[in-house]
Amino acid sequence: MEDLLLGHRVSSTSKTTGKALAATNLRLALLNEAKEVRAAGLRALRYLIRDSSILQKVLKLKVDYLIARCIDIQQSNEVERTQALRLVRKNRRKALAVRDHIFFLATHAIQNPEIVALRGGLSTILKNVIDCQLSRINEALITTVLHLLNHPKTRQYVRADVELERILAPYTDFHYRHNPDTAEGQLKEDREARLSASKMGIVAAFRSWAGIISLCKPGNSGIQSLIGVLCIPNMEIRRGLLEVLYDIFRLPLPVVTEEFIEALLSVDPSRFQDSWRLSDGFVVAEAKIILPHRARSRPDLMDNYLALVLSAFITNGLLEGLVEVITSSDDHISVRAAILLGELLHMAHSLLHSS
Repeated sequence: MEDLLLGHRVSSTSKTTGKALAATNLRLALLNEAKEVRAAGLRALRYLIRDSSILQKVLKLKVDYLIARCIDIQQSNEVERTQALRLVRKNRRKALAVRDHIFFLATHAIQNPEIVALRGGLSTILKNVIDCQLSRINEALITTVLHLLNHPKTRQYVRADVELERILAPYTDFHYRHNPDTAEGQLKEDREARLSASKMGIVAAFRSWAGIISLCKPGNSGIQSLIGVLCIPNMEIRRGLLEVLYDIFRLPLPVVTEEFIEALLSVDPSRFQDSWRLSDGFVVAEAKIILPHRARSRPDLMDNYLALVLSAFITNGLLEGLVEVITSSDDHISVRAAILLGELLHMAHSLLHSS
C-alpha cells in the first residue's frame, strides 16, 4: 500500500522518509472540498501509519487537527466521519488524537464524576476547552462541566469560583499564557487562538441555565470580571469581548469600519441574507427575521432567556462599561460598541419591566 502511495518502490533505509513525504501529500487531500477525496485521504493515512516514527512525523504536520476537522464538519459526510473515526481508533494507543482521549475523559466524567474530579480531570477538560477551536468539540467539553453543575448530586465536584471561570482567563488575564513553553514569536498567534476558543466556551456557558447561574451569581462572579475588563484600555481584549457579547445576545456582528452608518447598514434586519436563498429557508427564513412574534397564547421562550441574561449584565454594569469603551477606544471599536449599546437599550425597552 505504501508503495502505491509513493508511486514507486523504495529501499528499506529510505522508506520512513518516503512515508513522511506521502503523509505530507495526503494532508492536502484532507483539505479538499470534496468529502469523497477527504475520506480517501483518511483511509490512505490509516494504512500508511504503521509505527511510531511515522506517527510522530504525522503529528508534526498537524494532521490530527485536520482529522478532527473532518469529524467536526457539519454536513452529510458519514463516510468521511467513519474513516476519520477508524483512523483515530486504530492509533488511540499511540495518542494520535489528543481530543479523542479528552472525549473519553468527558464521557467518564459523566459516568464517574467523583473519580474524575479527584484526579483533576475537570481541570483537564476545561483546559482543553481553551485549547479547542472546533465549535462542536468545544461545546461538548464545556457542556460536560455544565451537566455536573446542573445536578445537585454532582455539583459538589465542581469547585465554586474556580473551575468554570477558567474559561474566562484569556480575557481577564492580560498575561495569560496557555503553554509556558510557547515561543515568543508565536505568542500573538497563540493568544488569538485562545481568545477564539474562550469565546466559544463563554457563549456556550451562557446558553445554559447552569452556566448563567454559575457565572452571574452575586459577589465576585465571572460576569463582573468580564464587564470590569471593558474599563481597561486594552483594544485587543475590548474587540474580543464585544464579539462575545454580540454572540451571547444573538445579534449580528457589524463589519469592521470607522463609519457608523456603514456599520449600521451591515446589520440592518431587512438586508438580504444567505439564509433567504431559494435553496435554503427562502420566504420562511426572511419572515422569521423581519416579522415580530405574534403569538398571544404563550410567550416567546427566547425572549424570556434574553431578558434574564440582559438583566444580569445590566445589573453588573454592562451599559456603563460600553459607554467607557465608546468614549476611550479606537474608532472601529467605538462604532461596534455604540451599535451594541443601542441594540441592548432597545432590547431592554422591549423585554424588561419599566422599573
